[in-house]
Amino acid sequence: MDFKGEWYKLDSDNPKTVENQKGELIKDVLALANGNANVAGETSYLVIGVADEINEQGEREIVGVSDIESERISADRILKIVNTVCSPSLENLACDDFFVDEKRIVIITIPPSPYLHEITSKLHTPKRSFDEFTVFVRHGEKISTASTKERIAIEQLKMLRFQEVQNVPPIQFGVGIGATIGGLLLPGVAEKTLKTKESRVAGLIVGVFSGGILGGMFGSIFRDFRDIQRNWKYTPLKAKIIGVSAGALISSTFFLINKVFKKSNRT
Repeated sequence: MDFKGEWYKLDSDNPKTVENQKGELIKDVLALANGNANVAGETSYLVIGVADEINEQGEREIVGVSDIESERISADRILKIVNTVCSPSLENLACDDFFVDEKRIVIITIPPSPYLHEITSKLHTPKRSFDEFTVFVRHGEKISTASTKERIAIEQLKMLRFQEVQNVPPIQFGVGIGATIGGLLLPGVAEKTLKTKESRVAGLIVGVFSGGILGGMFGSIFRDFRDIQRNWKYTPLKAKIIGVSAGALISSTFFLINKVFKKSNRT
């Protein structure tokens, strides 16, 4: 979260002030959109009308936003300003008014994104200027520029967390599908085989239980395979060679054991 006691002076008569205030808004929004290595990929909030500084009582003063300022704050306006120098572009925002102690505040919600957002041209703020391709991140109450290592870490965490939200967990999905299929198939098979009404109930119980176990096992295998596939390009060459060799050795061993068993069964 970031707090601003007042809205940015985007309607000033001074062009230099407007340019610097737009730069400050862009910096603040992109720092929240990117987060940091601990909160990458989470929803963030820019609160207008609440003091940035914490007083002696450990609270933030509710300053409030006027009706005129509230009308000037809109998601479309913010996106238009930010996306002029942002890559990839922010897809959406939300602006909502709330009343605290009979004072209006505006909360700008920045939904999670799988991307790391950088500026595409030089940016000027009241305190300093930033070069193109700068990535803003938040560290506690402060905004800073991300290092190369931090960029990589945030990008990876964003993608992982976004995939976790978008995709059904494979083990739970496997258990659900396996139990459903087992519960549908085995009761009929059991009834036809044993030819009793009780066998249908037993088949249902066994089908749900065994189907859930098998589905969970396949889901676990899929999850492990997906993790290996995702991290493969970051694995050192030596580890790749060892892993492939071990897999080939294990596969060959099982193949030979299976062949020996088949031969002994024939004899």
